[in-house]
Amino acid sequence: MFETTAKKLHPHFDQIRQIGSTRRWLRSALYHELKPLLNETLNVCELGNGTVAPAGPKENYRAVSWNVERGIFFEGVAHLMKTHPEIAGADIYFVPETDVGMARSRNRNVARELAQRLRLHYAFTPCYVNLDKGNGPEAELADGHNEVGIHGNALLSRWPLKNPRQIILKNCKDKMRGREKRLGSQRALVVDAMLPRGALRAVCVHLDAHSSQRQRVGQMQTILDFLDRENFSGPTLIGGDWNTSTYYANHALPVFFSFWRKVAMGPAYVTKTHYPHPERYFERRLFEMIEARGFDYKKFNAMGVPTMHYHFGDETKNKNMRDWTPRFFQIFVDWAVKKAGGRSGFKIDWFAGAKLNPVAESQRVVGNLIFQGKPISDHDAILVDFQLP
Repeated sequence: MFETTAKKLHPHFDQIRQIGSTRRWLRSALYHELKPLLNETLNVCELGNGTVAPAGPKENYRAVSWNVERGIFFEGVAHLMKTHPEIAGADIYFVPETDVGMARSRNRNVARELAQRLRLHYAFTPCYVNLDKGNGPEAELADGHNEVGIHGNALLSRWPLKNPRQIILKNCKDKMRGREKRLGSQRALVVDAMLPRGALRAVCVHLDAHSSQRQRVGQMQTILDFLDRENFSGPTLIGGDWNTSTYYANHALPVFFSFWRKVAMGPAYVTKTHYPHPERYFERRLFEMIEARGFDYKKFNAMGVPTMHYHFGDETKNKNMRDWTPRFFQIFVDWAVKKAGGRSGFKIDWFAGAKLNPVAESQRVVGNLIFQGKPISDHDAILVDFQLP
């Protein structure tokens, strides 16, 4: 199991941290010594069977995608996935950003334990070995230490899952620089969900947050190229967090210029016209490519409805942003958001389908996901009902 091999890397963490950059790390003797162990840890998928009672064919199937923010508020996530009138009972869940053995999420295997709570089948791919406890407030508030230190992406399903595989994506920034140091890269998780009428190819995607528009296009192209190479002629559903922020966000300076370009356009105008509609201009190349490759996104999403929100004076978001932008920059962000009404929303979570029929008016963004008075994630959930052809 990858948890066992990950733990064997822990004695080397202090030495790895001192290396300081991915380039030096890949050239080091220590990397070549640990490479087999890293491959055993990251180049694998976990698959688990649920105990949910099998059901017969259905007219409509429901997909939910929800970035659960590592699974930090696990009990709230599990409760809502079990009881929320729109989220509970879905046929398949896309769950990007889940931890295994991280202190910030109480050292749970988040995907496995969610599946056990809901009696669902699940698949998980590791993406990173995390040398630290997280970024921003995560590192400050997490008690204890990382027992495993793995972060990745997951799929849960009421239908059996088969043939899990991963698509390795190129890093968009040096993951060995900055406060949170990690080994590895994002990986899209691909799995066949065995619905009564045949296999649905499901793809859980988490594009890099600290990336440029061009880099996000490149990562999505890698995913689509992989899918094209597979000998699969059935329906495909891609879901997850595509981080379509409209920003060139892999370094602080490009973020700064990207931000001031939007200020020149007018904060209120950009907040209303572009943040909820990244496909219109700033991220149009990504969405044009998706359509050109045979996928439909417009009919699978609630267009123009944000899935991640920023509020003026939001200290949690401030701390996260300080990990990759200068501290003074936050003053200008708050100024622009205040001019736009004190709140800004981004549409970064998406579905795209091929050879599937989305049910009209089923596309929704489900917000206000609160448990015991606290928000469960920094993302809203999205859902769509679909029919097989």
